[in-house]
Amino acid sequence: MTKPKPLILATRGSPLALWQAQYVQRQLAILGYSSRLKIIKAASDLHPDMQLADLARLSSASKHVQANSGVHFGASFGASFGASFGAKGAFVAAISQAVENGEADIGIHSLKDLPLQSSGLHLDIMAVLGRNMAADVLLIKKSQVAKNTPLLARNLPHHLLYARDLCSLANTTIATSSLRRQGLLKEASQAVECVAIRGNVDTRLQKVMDHTHRDGLILSAASLVRLGFCSSSLRHQLRNFYMFALDKNWFVPSPGQAVMALEAKKDFSHFFTLRSQLTCQNTWLCVFLERMIVKALGGHCMLPFGCYASMGKKDQLKVQAVICNLQGQTLRYQSVENANCLQVWNQIQSQPRIWPSLFFSSPPQYNPFEELQKKVLRELQKKDSQNIYNTLSLPSPW
Repeated sequence: MTKPKPLILATRGSPLALWQAQYVQRQLAILGYSSRLKIIKAASDLHPDMQLADLARLSSASKHVQANSGVHFGASFGASFGASFGAKGAFVAAISQAVENGEADIGIHSLKDLPLQSSGLHLDIMAVLGRNMAADVLLIKKSQVAKNTPLLARNLPHHLLYARDLCSLANTTIATSSLRRQGLLKEASQAVECVAIRGNVDTRLQKVMDHTHRDGLILSAASLVRLGFCSSSLRHQLRNFYMFALDKNWFVPSPGQAVMALEAKKDFSHFFTLRSQLTCQNTWLCVFLERMIVKALGGHCMLPFGCYASMGKKDQLKVQAVICNLQGQTLRYQSVENANCLQVWNQIQSQPRIWPSLFFSSPPQYNPFEELQKKVLRELQKKDSQNIYNTLSLPSPW
């Protein structure tokens, strides 16, 4: 009997991406599938000091180049991909292209970085793994906490920060390129200065340590936890920082944050089997709602918007959303809704062909949360006395 060929998993080569890919390998092995990794390099890896917007233009203009030793250099899918996805397309397009071209069976992504529309005609999100540690984390140099932020120091026993705690960050410079994070920091304290930063987690930490005028940075909790398992150098770097989890009720995460997504061709022979075996149903339902809401707002990953849905008691769905601008003005929505999640999931499971895609190239055939989506958007715009919708050029939900 011929031994089945191992599945080829496309991934970036950063330590975090490799941890995620190896985690997927272990899950596949439990199910009886062998696999091997194909390391993909995109423009962002080749030009680590270039700004994201410049990377997107470079990636669109690049040619597809094949490299040795299983390492593949890919370009993005061009202007249409960049328009729908924004500058972060430089990070994911090469992986999607490898899957579209048949050079890999599965692409491994962080869902928050995936565009709302598929970058290839034949691609879909096959599965999402269970979400864990969705919060953001503020890392402050220990010297900064000791000298200038006594309120932060008093929070060290429990390491959880609320908006009121950030008032102590006077004359503090925080490194983050996320417009959502910048806006939420400004909401808490106008005295905080935000500066852009790029690179892998360890690179960002080192840049902050080496720069005397950078006092801290914000990273996702999931990235720190995942890397902490495998990187002794990261654990050594973190000794220089105090870490504070940012309360998700205030510092609302990005849509899809802390979720790993597996992308494959729709005609992949194991598509439906692996979708059923690997997908976390609660996570799928939550991120479907998050992505549907951001789509209605003109949807791209650079939007200063946070949305986090989580399962509550008795089949309820807790939904939090925030739109902000860089001046710290915000629109917020938070509620607990009866969503009939178990009934919705049973219906999807019984009719796999109506399974709602997490790519929205066309309106979904089945949107179990359409009324809830409209309610969130309606309530956000009702609160817009500061004209944030117009300043961010957001479409009206009506």
